[in-house]
Amino acid sequence: MYMKSTTKILLLWYMAIIFAGCKSLQVKADRDADGIADTMDDCPDDAGLPAYNGCPDTDNDGIRDKDDSCPFSAGDISLNGCPDRDGDGVPDNLDYCPDVPGPLENNGCPWADSDGDGVLNKDDMCPDVMGTVGNSGCPEVSSPMIKFPQFPIKPPRPSDVETVSRTYFKGGSLGDVDDTISAALDKNGYTRKSYFYVKDGFAIVTQLEKTDKNGKPLTGDDRWTKDIYSSEGFSLSSYFEALFNAQTGYYRCIVFIVNKDPLVFTEKEEADAEWADELLYDGGTYLSEDIANMPFTKQHKITALIYQFKKTENSKKATLIKPTETPGQHLTMTGIKKTLQQ
Repeated sequence: MYMKSTTKILLLWYMAIIFAGCKSLQVKADRDADGIADTMDDCPDDAGLPAYNGCPDTDNDGIRDKDDSCPFSAGDISLNGCPDRDGDGVPDNLDYCPDVPGPLENNGCPWADSDGDGVLNKDDMCPDVMGTVGNSGCPEVSSPMIKFPQFPIKPPRPSDVETVSRTYFKGGSLGDVDDTISAALDKNGYTRKSYFYVKDGFAIVTQLEKTDKNGKPLTGDDRWTKDIYSSEGFSLSSYFEALFNAQTGYYRCIVFIVNKDPLVFTEKEEADAEWADELLYDGGTYLSEDIANMPFTKQHKITALIYQFKKTENSKKATLIKPTETPGQHLTMTGIKKTLQQ
């Protein structure tokens, strides 16, 4: 009886020692051997320092590796531990120009001023031509010759309007734009054209041509109307005079306008000879040098106004078709668009 009790007591004592030892071992477990028990270690698998709750700081910048966006390069806490060599507030790992200060909006690089006029490219409407701050980085250009014909401020509302892509034009001046448009017109048979001045640009008017109902040009001698050119040049009002005496059929002229401001059309219902004489001036045979030298800026737009007319046997004059039955297709049907794209 006594032996059984003693054995039982010894067994209980032994089990208590074993349990206490296991508990002690569990508390002191330290997988990364950094002297910090796993239960107290924020990084139990990476040896670290007590100051960082057992986590390492490889670059010694005071930021734990686990919280450091650049753990191997000492940096500032405000940049998540990344360095900033040029001190522009953009960390080197995100900075395209890490040794030159620049804004975050430009990836840490300074804004360029290609023409050196003091207007940064991002604000410069003429980044490759020296200009003035007051003119948005473009050069101040004197007004064109007073004698050069001006296109109506409010041209007649056209049958259709087509926007011409800026990607077709590579030059830096309005003269370069004129060269591109003129070459496309010449290649497609529009060898006669008239020039007008518009604010900040110019307009080119093609000769009046005969088309089918859809706007496809007729072929051969049937395409062109009577000669409406004089020794003094070309007259837009002659378009309408020619239309009043025209044979039955469909007619068209195209006006290319290169300018900055939105176009505003007259709300007058119909074009007649008196109205044409009041609004339209005789055009020039070529673009004046003053206008040709103007810079082609990011603000410039190229627009084609399509004027399509119809003359019937019962009508005394050809009337403007509004709107066209083939919107957005006239520059394609004439071949002009394809030439501009080449």
